[in-house]
Amino acid sequence: MNVYRTVHVDFHKVHKIPFSSHQQTTTIQSQISAVYQKMFAIIQAVITAWAALTLLVLAGITLGGSAVALAVTTPLFIIFSPILVPAAIATTFLATGFTASGSIGAMAITVFMWLFKKITGKNPPKIPGITPKNPTTEGGKKEDKKKEKKKD
Repeated sequence: MNVYRTVHVDFHKVHKIPFSSHQQTTTIQSQISAVYQKMFAIIQAVITAWAALTLLVLAGITLGGSAVALAVTTPLFIIFSPILVPAAIATTFLATGFTASGSIGAMAITVFMWLFKKITGKNPPKIPGITPKNPTTEGGKKEDKKKEKKKD
């Protein structure tokens, strides 16, 4: 059984060259692979477009709902503004205070940890389940270098 490959040399002549079985198998496999890659790209594009359209619809619904809620609550805001404005200001100050307190506390703990390492020359004790393991300090090169320096 002779299988031929069509080769276009110019627009008027078509030449047929016989395939070997290995060339035929390789060519068929590459064609199938190319088809699968194209199908995967098409499926991926369809799924991505569907997800994008779904998110766009949800964004539109959210925007519409926000506009309706603003239109309905605007008169309430105007009526209750002597109460709501100071309440909003107080809430903002409280949230800022709690955030600053937490940030400053975390910074203080970091400074104390640095100070502990600086004074003692070693890491603080590990808290099981909370402190992550550091492979460079547990029998790693740093510990070996520290031991060598202490011996000298």
